[in-house]
Amino acid sequence: MSSLPWKIIFEILALPPDTAAYLDWTTGILRINANYEQWFDLISRTDGGILVPTTLSSQELDLLETVTHESTHLLQIVTTGFLYSVAVELYAGIGTYVESFGSSFGEDDVLAILEHGIPAALMEEIRSILLRLDVCGPDNVTARSIVESSAFMAQKRTHHLGLSRQKYAQMLETQCPGPEYRRAYDVAVQYLGDDAFDLFPLLASLSLCTRRPEQIFSSFCEQISKENGPSGAYISVPGQSEVSIDLGGFLRVLNAISAELIGSAAQAAANLPEHPFYTDIVNQINLLNRDGAISLDRYITAPHEIQERLFEECLRPMIFNRSGEHIRPIVIPGGLWPTLSKEAQAEKVRGLIVIAAIYSKTLAKVS
Repeated sequence: MSSLPWKIIFEILALPPDTAAYLDWTTGILRINANYEQWFDLISRTDGGILVPTTLSSQELDLLETVTHESTHLLQIVTTGFLYSVAVELYAGIGTYVESFGSSFGEDDVLAILEHGIPAALMEEIRSILLRLDVCGPDNVTARSIVESSAFMAQKRTHHLGLSRQKYAQMLETQCPGPEYRRAYDVAVQYLGDDAFDLFPLLASLSLCTRRPEQIFSSFCEQISKENGPSGAYISVPGQSEVSIDLGGFLRVLNAISAELIGSAAQAAANLPEHPFYTDIVNQINLLNRDGAISLDRYITAPHEIQERLFEECLRPMIFNRSGEHIRPIVIPGGLWPTLSKEAQAEKVRGLIVIAAIYSKTLAKVS
């Protein structure tokens, strides 16, 4: 890429004051509404960003929880076939269009796209992909509500250790930012009662391994509720607060009620174009899972228990706010693309940032 209008690009990617962090689904870039020093000072005071000391301000706690929420979306994308497909298809449309300009792609091209938008046909393609997130299924469940309800629960259970079902119900009443952040969980409670608190993460993750998660979620919950008990889809351990979940039982139920399985992100990736970031992460975490370094089964069952370990492995580029007059920091984790030179890594991230800016402008028009 030749010279690009970076000031304009970063102005587009700047977050509004009421948004603490945001994951760009097309690229995997995490935008953080704090400068580099503020974020890593916060991390240093919270045991890597997990424990929440009472000394945190409400703004600091919001930043910490929102970064976890947005990072959970990244993990959802690289573990479930539905979201991986959505993210790859979003990137493929815009990425292919940008690549059509060839090596001469530069400032004038970017400015023209940012001002006039992408071609109408591509705009409709993006709109069609995004609409899949908001199709209503039974009980008014959407794929978006499954995604957001699951991420909100992971956010709270990660940072509020020992969070009880009752306390979480209170949080939903007082802290939930919108209906889509609780709708799918409320439906799970409708069918499963108190057990939804422990079973919802797995129900959500497995639903997102189908082509139409919104269509099967309610029937999935209903069928699991019928098989509830010591010989059913999960086993309550007597005398313990934990629930030992039989993943195989859930998979058997899912296979029985849905013929539209996509599978995991790794399984979906076999039939999709490569993504410059997500494909690498999918391969990396599946290799770690195979070698026993992490457990993806445990993650989809109780994501709040191993989020920290997966966050360490799902290395992602991060964009921070400016610190004074300094250039806006872009953090590229050292282990992200170990075979590439630093310059090649930087060039790859620059390309992702351009796509993120174009998508951001496109999303505003689509919305």
